[in-house]
Amino acid sequence: MAQEHGIGCQLGAHFGETSLLTAAGLVVASLAEPLSSLEGAFGENLLERDVCEEALQFGEGGKLTLRTAQIFQAGLGVTVNPARLQQLVEPLARAGE
Repeated sequence: MAQEHGIGCQLGAHFGETSLLTAAGLVVASLAEPLSSLEGAFGENLLERDVCEEALQFGEGGKLTLRTAQIFQAGLGVTVNPARLQQLVEPLARAGE
């Protein structure tokens, strides 16, 4: 709708910077083209540890490089590490008690 009315759009930063959220943002970005800019993909540049096995984050010059294998995998192309995720969930559960 924005494009039809000559309004530019960008994809803003995620509320989190994990590789999982970056992968989801890439899916949204690919469906919403053209976008003027994309934000996010900070990963372990910002986080102490990512919840995914492989880091999906920007590198030198702020560029995000995707491996061909990631593009063709089913799902979002990243593998969540259940133990790392649990380490983040447990403190939140205790805080809500």
